[in-house]
Amino acid sequence: GIELDRTVIHLQEFEATFALLHCNSTYPTAPEDVGLKRLERLSQYGVPVGYSGHDRGGAIAVAAVAIGASIIEKHITYDRNANGPDHRASLEPDEFTTMVRDIREVEKALGPPKASKRVSQGEVMNREILGKSLVAARPITEGQVISNRDLTVKSPAKGLSPQRINDAIGTRARRAIPQDGFITEADLDGLPLRPELTCTPPGNWGLVVRYDDAMETLQHGPRTLEFHLTDQDLMRAWTPPRPLDCALLVHCPEYDGDRLSDLAALDEKTRRNSVDQALMALDRLSELVPFFEAAPTPSLVIHAGGMSLDPLTPKHKAQACRAFDRSHETLRAAADERGLLLLVENLPPRPWYFGGTWISNVLCSAQDVMEFTENQGATLCFDTSHAGLQCNFDGTDLADFAAAVAPHTRHLHLSDARGINDEGMPVGEGDIDWPRVLAPFAPGSGWTGTWVPEVWRGHQDGGRGFLLSLEQLTRHFEAAAALRTCAGAEQRHP
Repeated sequence: GIELDRTVIHLQEFEATFALLHCNSTYPTAPEDVGLKRLERLSQYGVPVGYSGHDRGGAIAVAAVAIGASIIEKHITYDRNANGPDHRASLEPDEFTTMVRDIREVEKALGPPKASKRVSQGEVMNREILGKSLVAARPITEGQVISNRDLTVKSPAKGLSPQRINDAIGTRARRAIPQDGFITEADLDGLPLRPELTCTPPGNWGLVVRYDDAMETLQHGPRTLEFHLTDQDLMRAWTPPRPLDCALLVHCPEYDGDRLSDLAALDEKTRRNSVDQALMALDRLSELVPFFEAAPTPSLVIHAGGMSLDPLTPKHKAQACRAFDRSHETLRAAADERGLLLLVENLPPRPWYFGGTWISNVLCSAQDVMEFTENQGATLCFDTSHAGLQCNFDGTDLADFAAAVAPHTRHLHLSDARGINDEGMPVGEGDIDWPRVLAPFAPGSGWTGTWVPEVWRGHQDGGRGFLLSLEQLTRHFEAAAALRTCAGAEQRHP
């Protein structure tokens, strides 16, 4: 300890830039002799600390990073069985590669210094599925004072947290609540039970709907309805009770039972099954068409797929792209034959499927999307959240992405994004610069497509999340139109 103190003081007197590395100089070092907790002592000097390891393998170096090491020194050898004492305590190239990979994973897992816990969008979704809510244990009549006997706790977490039970007890019910009906925030705090839209969004705006809430959604006056189908919805027909003056879109299911739909699958059987599922979605779309009277052409939105838990090699990625080309050609021909339009949606780099993070390998970057569009003559559904995550991932400009794809885009999914995997956020809660991104689609741009706020969980509480994002987007479209006007004036009068 004294030698270390004197060494540090000496370096400080010369104003040297230095780091302190913990090391055991035996070759190789037994794990019980490493003493990694020594890093805590070194960190007291306020300089970077690290680990110079002569142990066998890379596990201890990875552990050192987890407890604060910012520098790792390890020997590398072409052959651990070669003559000489250093080789036995060295890593061969493939082992060194694995150690570096594991260190990078640990660094990501640690996060930034002093980072507070932030609930990711994926955790929000899992919390809803796995969590619990207060629900009515028996029917509650409007005006009834809610007692403890009227409440129970069940999954999923679509209503008030069970921790709020004392807030609910003694409250007079503002509405009739059926047995197992969720107790919501609006039941307690006086929010409107039926939220209302307080603005007039521009253009062919719309809402995301399911079969069971489509007609109720019409109270807000949408000019477009986009039906998000589940795999179960494909097995049943549904039509509205009357004709609707709305544009029509159907979003193909992303799941097929406990499997992901994958139109870019390397496995041909999976790809064909996914194509068959999309053809069934075209059938459901065709059945709805006679009830929808507004332009533009009724459309089917599809995801390419191409997802994996580990990155695909360049060879396999190219194969996945070709597989999707084949799927797209089949589905576009089927859509053309029925007088329908096929829309391909761009994908995020780290999507959430089955409650966890996957990797997208197809149609993520602006370059990949544009190459596919130009080669295939495809029409797009542009998802701002997906594109925003991709631009955060590769360090590009989302506004440039939007401007490039705008001429090929017929439909917009509008939601915010943060980082590389927080997708579908309410507008205003992420980091998207909305006026710049919306400029190619704003009033005065000549763009005549359709758009919806695609906010995760936006349908809950009577669509409150959708309506709040619609109000934000209305303001952003106005700002985008003003931005276009200013840009046009500058071009005319440089």
